[in-house]
Formats: sequence, structure tokens, C-alpha cells
Amino acid sequence: MATLRPSLAGLHATLPGEQREFDVLRQLEADLPADITVFHGVAWSSVHNGVQWFGECDAIVLAPNGSLVILEVKAGMVEFAHGAVRKRYGDRTKDVGRQARVQHAALLQRLRAQGLHVHIAHMLVLPDQMVPTGTIGYPRERIVDAADMPDLGPRVLAAIPGPAARAPAADRLSRFLDDVFDLGTDAHARIDWVGRAVTRLSGGLATWVPRITAPDGVFRIEATAGSGKTQLALRLLEQANPREARAQYVCYNRALADHMRRVGPPDAHYATFHELAVGNLRSQGHAIDFTDGTLFARAATLYKQPPPDTPWDLLIIDEAQDFDADWITALRARLVSGGRMYLLGDPDQQLRAVAPPDLPHAVALRCTDNFRSPRQIVQCINAWGLSAQPVVARAPLEGDLPGFHVWAQDDADGMRATEAVVAQILQEGVTPDHIVILTAKGRQSSALLRCPTLAGLALRRFTGDFDATGQARWTKGELLSDTIARFKGQAAPVVILTELDFAALDDPLRRLLFTGMTRAQWRLECVMSTRAERVLMEALP
Repeated sequence: MATLRPSLAGLHATLPGEQREFDVLRQLEADLPADITVFHGVAWSSVHNGVQWFGECDAIVLAPNGSLVILEVKAGMVEFAHGAVRKRYGDRTKDVGRQARVQHAALLQRLRAQGLHVHIAHMLVLPDQMVPTGTIGYPRERIVDAADMPDLGPRVLAAIPGPAARAPAADRLSRFLDDVFDLGTDAHARIDWVGRAVTRLSGGLATWVPRITAPDGVFRIEATAGSGKTQLALRLLEQANPREARAQYVCYNRALADHMRRVGPPDAHYATFHELAVGNLRSQGHAIDFTDGTLFARAATLYKQPPPDTPWDLLIIDEAQDFDADWITALRARLVSGGRMYLLGDPDQQLRAVAPPDLPHAVALRCTDNFRSPRQIVQCINAWGLSAQPVVARAPLEGDLPGFHVWAQDDADGMRATEAVVAQILQEGVTPDHIVILTAKGRQSSALLRCPTLAGLALRRFTGDFDATGQARWTKGELLSDTIARFKGQAAPVVILTELDFAALDDPLRRLLFTGMTRAQWRLECVMSTRAERVLMEALP
């Protein structure tokens, strides 16, 4: 059995053509030998006559001799006329032969630019059509039609060209094809691609959960980091608007609520639980003083009282694992009869010691698939046992192991080491807006959050204060810094975890590390003390 990269396990096709491609990939996996690797959804870019072209290969077969076969899969019917092969997409027609030539040239260009000299063959797979003869652009022996599908594996093996004179090792080609970032031209393009790819792959929850019904109208989605919970929340909110439903999104962290306000549909409402509670306090004529340390506790207590009306048709509670059970009861009391409540959470990211709510009639769904974190980061998470169950790596990117940086004894808080990591990343072409620095300490005890600049860049950080309207105040800066706990629910291409200093790997620390490490979409760097490094190394199996 061949190896598929990435695995199809947990992926869901949303279009008929995509389902056919998945069928072909599964057949290749079953029919080809174990020393074959089949890459699919491989993004490529190429520059021709000063114009940059982008595309995606349906499948690339890597043989152990270092040769490649590109497979172009066309579900449904194609047209053969005047020496050309064309496929209709609505009112558009695509020249399949031209697409194949561009793919071949682009991949060859990128390989040669990296000093990888290989032979490439190209095949057209038409699983739904009979083709009696070939064309000048596509010889019949390079076409697999519906009648040929039972022999797909042997046909691909027969098409594998001999090795080039300077053929590279197959593992070097595998790294090149696996880390599709290398096909881009700069760090920004690589980061942009991974964002699009992860969004596309992690759409399973957003596709299937809205179709599920629950007699009680309550849904509990316990899904690991990077599984698509945010996409699910956005899909539910978007679907509520056409029906003029009153939709409310509630979370624990203010930073996440602000993020959802920016990216979510404008007709929905977004707040933290404490924002709602303070708003309720204000509506009842109570004075609001954000310098009062008891304000939020008093507001939460008053919010538990029965509401005068029920304003919501749809309620989404994100970060539900950190909500007190009576908060959830109070929020649910504000749903109209027949309304729906979705609790989105992850016990492995629970940073508050709260008991789960008692919802015996809720429909529950659990997911351990992570589509966000590069697979090598997930391997580290599983090796340290940071989650209750092993996380299943589904990301399109193999990536690199996290970088581990131990600060010197005279670098008491690790800020010099952190600054050196930032400077190195900036030197590699990564822009500040793609970097976030997260401290494992609290805001009051963190040296990072007292630091005005790092590597010549001003830090943007929460001051701990609120204005008269309750809006959080932030310093002006180019480089975002925050605590791991406050950044929960968000992600960034490059994440630097700093002020990692601990003597034991207990459960609260495991959850904190899990939360921080799963924020990274592309690259993770960890800055730690000598004793923290020793604890992590000793915890490895």
C-alpha cells in the first residue's frame, strides 16, 4: 500500500468532483506498492515572461528512483476536439492540455531551481468517461479512462520514467514536495498559502455540524485545537443571518471576542461573558467602575437572575471548557423556545478549574483532528502527552520541529534570548504582522509584557486597563505580545513561546503548553530556562 501525503482520513469532500478525486487517491493508495508516495493538492508557482502563475496538482506520484508522475484527474465529461482536451466549468472552458504543460514546466522549473534533476511523466485520469483514441496533445497511453480504472496502479507504474542522470535521493524530493512552502517565492507567500490550505482542509466541522439536529437544541462540540471550531462558529453565524435570527457569540477571552467581531458577519453579536454581565449591570442602573476589583464578580452574580426576555435564536459559547456551569445556565435562559445552543470547547485547553455543565440531552461530537499545526509540532505534543488523547495530525505541512532556545544564566528573564530569536526570524524575511510572542507567565509577573521593544520593534501589548466604555487599552507597536491564556482561540503563522520556566510537567502546565504550541500555523520557537529544558527532555519517552 502506498503512502498518501496528507492522509485522507478525516477529510470530507464538499463537491462531486472532489469526491471523485478522493476515490482516485484511495485507489492509488491501495494499488501502488509501499515504496511509492502519492502527494495530493500540491500548490505550485512559477514565473514566465515576468508573470507569476499559481496552480495546484491533483496528485504527484514519487517513485523510489526519484522520478515523478503528475496525475491530472478530471471528473465528469471532457471534450476532445481539434487536437485539444477541454473541460467545462459552468460557463467557462479550461484547456486541459495547456494546464498539463504549464504544470509540467512549473514543477520542472521549481525542481531545477533547487538543484533537483528529475524525469517527470504526466497522465490524464478520466474516471467517468470512455476514450477510444488519444490526441496529439495526449497520447492514448497517457490517458486512463473509465474502462482502464481497474488497472490504474499498473498504468501509473508503467508510466514511471527512468531516473535522471543526476537523480536526487527520493527522501530529498519527498521533503521538497511535502514542504510545499518551498514552491513559493518569499515568506509572505508561504504563510499566505498555508492559511488558505488549512482553511480548506479544516472545513469538516463547518460542513457537517450545522446539518445535525438535536431534540433539546443543545450541541457540545469537544474538538482539539486546529480542528475548525472557529470556522464552524462563523458558518453558524453566517447561516443565521438570512433567516433574520438573533445570533449571539460568547467566549471567555476579550481578545478572541474582538477578533470574531473583525472577521464574523456584522449582523451577529459578539461578547465575552463578562461583557454581557457588565452590560446587564449597566442596564439596571448600577454604576460601572472598571477600577473596582469586584465589578466582574458582582456582574456575573446578577446575570444569573432570570432574564426579563429571551432575545436569542442562536447562541454559540466558545471556549466553553473555561465557563462556570452556572454561566452556561444563565446564557441558555436567554434563548427563545426552540433556539439552538452550541458549546465549542477543548478540555486540553482548560485553563480554569471549573466543572463541566450538566447537559444530559445534548448531542455530543468529539474530534481529535488538527488541521492547523504542522505535523512535526503535533508529534512533539503527542510525545510529551500534552493532550488527554493523541492528536491526529491532518495539516498539509510537515514543517520543522519546534526550535528550543535555552537562555543563559545571566539572562534572568530570557528577554535577550527572546530578542535574538525575533531578530533571526525577521532576518529571514518574516514580517512582524506574522509573528506573535506569548509568555507562559501571567500579565503581572511577565518581563515580556513590561518590555517596550524587542529587536528594534515596539511591542503591542494589553495595558491591563479599560476605557470608559469598557474597551481594552493597548500600547502602539508592530509586534504583538500577550499571554498564552489571553491568546487562546487565535493563531499566528509564527509563534514564539517565552518565559518557559518550570520544575515539573504537571497537568495545568501540560494544558498551558498545549494551548501555546497549537497557536502556530507554520513555525514554533520556544525560549526556556535550563531547568525547563531538562524537564521536557526527561519527559520524552
